[in-house]
Amino acid sequence: MQVRDLRSRTLGTSGHHVYEPLTDYYVLRRSTLRERILQKYPSFLEKVLYSSLLKMKDVSRKKIIDYIIIKACPIQR
Repeated sequence: MQVRDLRSRTLGTSGHHVYEPLTDYYVLRRSTLRERILQKYPSFLEKVLYSSLLKMKDVSRKKIIDYIIIKACPIQR
């Protein structure tokens, strides 16, 4: 197995583009999504999902969690 030297740089963060829209989508469509989830899973699971989404949105706004995009390129020698 060959290991290559890599150089990386952060291209940006995108958590606010993930957590907030996902939560907003779920909240607006919760009744429909809840029905579909309850066809296969117990109700407590939907409650956990809902509360987790709300918490993720909150901590994303507070910059506690985020996605970071990193680009790695081989180092030319």
